[in-house]
Parts: sequence; structure tokens; C-alpha cells
Amino acid sequence: WESGTTEKQEDKLVTFRSTGAGPALFVVHAACGEILFVHELVRALKTDCPVYGLQPPPLDGKHRIPITMTALAADYIAEIRKVQPVGPYCLAGYSFGAWAAYEMARQLEASGERVSFVGLIDPRKTRIFVNVRVSNLPKKLFMLLVRSCKRLRQKFVRLQNQLRMANTQPVPYAQRLQFYDSIYRPAVRTYEPALYMGHIVIFSSQGGTERHRERWSLLAQGGVSIVEIPGNHRSMVWPPNSALLAAGFDAHLDGVL
Repeated sequence: WESGTTEKQEDKLVTFRSTGAGPALFVVHAACGEILFVHELVRALKTDCPVYGLQPPPLDGKHRIPITMTALAADYIAEIRKVQPVGPYCLAGYSFGAWAAYEMARQLEASGERVSFVGLIDPRKTRIFVNVRVSNLPKKLFMLLVRSCKRLRQKFVRLQNQLRMANTQPVPYAQRLQFYDSIYRPAVRTYEPALYMGHIVIFSSQGGTERHRERWSLLAQGGVSIVEIPGNHRSMVWPPNSALLAAGFDAHLDGVL
């Protein structure tokens, strides 16, 4: 982010670019709380607007952590209103953050605010599919056992850290990304999105266009535009693909700012 920035660890709003003629772009973190990808987006973004990243509250035992998508969206709306009290709003998010940005847009629209841009970077909704072929049954069962053991361990670590938070104790630094992930993935799984009357732009990883179109055309009543970016879910937000992602943002922000 900007050199000289004074954001503290507990700040949920991080300034990546403070200057610009247009309304600010607010970008929501991924499930593990990561927002460093915004730095790469801003590096190549030509649109003249401030850019802020939304990161989750610190796991220090003193801050409340919203655990549902609707509560988290309301919390982040309160944050962005600190720097931009009224619309039009420009929102974006990556992976888990795409769903949060969508719910923020929906809540803002319902409150009478104008949302001029919603950019969803490869939104993922976690589901478990079981497709076992008889010839691979021993291998499939082994992998299922491995995944089950991993989930049990994750649940145990999560419970330990929930107890720490309840007793106002911090989560160990090495376990923080995993703990954020253990909160936000269930938030996506249990989220039942309502219709949004506006238009959304999906920035899809390679090969995901039709999957996104099938899902999101049912939700966004104002239409869906899809920009396919080279790379997979992880690599699409990092160089060299981040330059193409920024170009996609520029093309769509140009029409609304």
C-alpha cells in the first residue's frame, strides 16, 4: 500500500491509494484475511480514484468478529462510510470477499444508496461433491479419510482459538490465517443471497465463465458482464495476470465514474 501509511493492525480499512477524482473503490479481503493482492491491482490500475482494502478485525480477543455474511457486510458498510458517507459506491472483492461485496451492494441498495460498480473476482461457494468410481474406490476412501482427519484437526484448533477469543486472549499469530478461513468459509456456505437489482461484473479465472454466468445471472437483475482473466483462482490476482485484471477494472470503471 501507500508508503507512509499509518494504518494500525486493528484498522479494518487500509489505504492503498488516497488520491483520485472519482469515488473510492473498496476491495474486500479473501477468506484468510489476505488483502495484499490489492497492492498488485492498484499498481496497474489507471482509473483515477482512491482505493481502500477491507481487512478483518484483529484476532486479539478484544474485537468482535462477525460470523455471518449479512453481519460482516453491515460492519464493512459502516467502515466505508467513515471515508465516504454517501454513494455512489464502487465495491469489489476476491473469492470470499466477492460474496461480501455482493451483500454490501445489496444492503446499500436496499437502504436507498446508489452503487455504481460491483466487481466480483472469481467468487467461490464451497460445496462438497462425492463422485466415486468403483475402480478408484480404495484411493477415494483413503483421500476421504485424510480430508476427514484434517477437518477434525481444524475444528479442534478452531475451538481452542474460540476459547482464547472468549477469554480476551489473542489467537497465536501462526494460526490466524487458518482461523479467519475457518470463520469465513462457513459464512459463505450458509449465506443465502437475495436478489440484487443492479449490474455486476465478474472477473473469472480461466475456464470459469459459463459457471459464473449460470449462477450470477439468476441473482443480478441488472445483468452480468464477465471478464475472463488468464490463470487459476490464485494466480489471476498476481503478476503478470494482475495487470490484465486491472485493465478489466479500468474498462468497467470508466463507464461509471
